[in-house]
Amino acid sequence: MRSLPFLPAMFLLFTVSAAHAGPYEACVELVARDADTAYDHALRWGDEGGGAAALHCGILALTKLELYDAAATRLEQLAARSDAGGAQERALILQQAGASWLKHGDVKRAIAAYSAGIDLDPQNAALLTARGRAYLLGGEAELAITDLSRAAELAPEEGEIYLLRARAGRQTGALEAARRDIAAAESAGAAPLLLRLERGLIAEEMGDKDGAREDWLYVQANAQEDSAEAEAARAYLAQMDVTQESAATGAN
Repeated sequence: MRSLPFLPAMFLLFTVSAAHAGPYEACVELVARDADTAYDHALRWGDEGGGAAALHCGILALTKLELYDAAATRLEQLAARSDAGGAQERALILQQAGASWLKHGDVKRAIAAYSAGIDLDPQNAALLTARGRAYLLGGEAELAITDLSRAAELAPEEGEIYLLRARAGRQTGALEAARRDIAAAESAGAAPLLLRLERGLIAEEMGDKDGAREDWLYVQANAQEDSAEAEAARAYLAQMDVTQESAATGAN
């Protein structure tokens, strides 16, 4: 379960009036070709009564331009509008705001956006998972476990939830619980490379150096050479070798 990308089609389905549907689709198409021009167009359209549709198209343009803080701020503004749909639609918009804040590097504002979305849609497993991930990034593993446990009750088939909770368990020292979550994540089809990276970290924490090395070598062999997963595996293996060499030197 990943943070949802911007979904113009879903926004169109839920919130755009029939009168605005055509202009909205045209604006979205313009974003793909020329985001700067699309943003200017969306501003003019908004001044002419384009409402939430114009604001959302402008947000898409800002996202294409990688101006994530501006996009996140406008998403929060959009979610507060009466013409932005019902509670579930506005919760989705706030989930997008949180994702934009994370891309901007502002974990606290991401958590605030996700929290506002959860207030609107408390049974939304994707939002709980997203906030749990943000708590992990912010070093608040206990809060992450609370959110991820709620998410697992709502969406027990989602492997990513267990994988994230395993990471949180490792960070809090709950290694047996983390190992159980890794097994649950594997059964639920979590991404295998990310799973093996985390399983290796848990194994290393539990003193199983051979198991950790096996997992990281697997990732190194199966990931794209320039991928984040391969880079992480190389770093973990290098650190393990340094640690073992230091131990051997100290013993001598």
